[in-house]
Amino acid sequence: MKKLKKLVLLICVLTLALVMTACGEKEEKGKTEAPFEYKEEELINLIVSNTELVSEWTKEEIETAKETYDEKDPVQAVLRNGLEQIYNASEEAGEYVGFYKNDKDEVVYDITVTEDSVVISTKAQYKKRDIKIEYVFGLVEEQLSITSMKYEGVYSLAEKMKNAGLNTVTGMGVVVVVLAFLSVVISLFNYINKAEKALADKKNRNTESHIDTTINQIETKEEIEEEVDDLEVIAVITAAIAAMEQTTTDGFVVRSIKRVPQRKWNRGI
Repeated sequence: MKKLKKLVLLICVLTLALVMTACGEKEEKGKTEAPFEYKEEELINLIVSNTELVSEWTKEEIETAKETYDEKDPVQAVLRNGLEQIYNASEEAGEYVGFYKNDKDEVVYDITVTEDSVVISTKAQYKKRDIKIEYVFGLVEEQLSITSMKYEGVYSLAEKMKNAGLNTVTGMGVVVVVLAFLSVVISLFNYINKAEKALADKKNRNTESHIDTTINQIETKEEIEEEVDDLEVIAVITAAIAAMEQTTTDGFVVRSIKRVPQRKWNRGI
């Protein structure tokens, strides 16, 4: 909590310093001039102070400090994000050592002035790797404020090649897994086609069986009807013969009937 109080006090002092800087003399730097007045020394001191202070904090202290900032406020949102960047970069880079300085014991930095901002880039030394730092200053509601903060680890060529190789291998691995999955899915289509064909054949067999059953029923019905018709004809013939012979039908039996083409019974007629 003491560090948190120091941070709040530091932010208040720095904010006041920035406001006073905006009202002071402007450093002439290059041909391009920013639309506000500033002092390089105060801006770089702000960067160094923020970095040194936050680099010593734990994750819990970072989270506690972040809660003091309002995300809806543009300046406080930048500071909140900056706290997270400082912690993430320093966690990977190791313990904070210091900023690179020249022979005059001044922090080495580059400054770029545009029509609406001042960009200061520098580099801090940590035990495992250096961290590149970039702050962008501009006017927010007519006050000089931090509009962007960036902390990035500096990687050697060997580390970059290693990361690129790992990314390549990972990407190829993902592609191989996806292709293998697609191959399995495509191979399943054969079984799907076979299943569909089997269902279609079963349906066709059921349909044919139903048709055969229906046909058999129709043929059976026709045979029954023919038998009934034959019995009626036999009865009629038997009755006619009995009437002609003036006798009963007990004395003879009609065993079969043969149909002949229709013709006249008496050729002489």
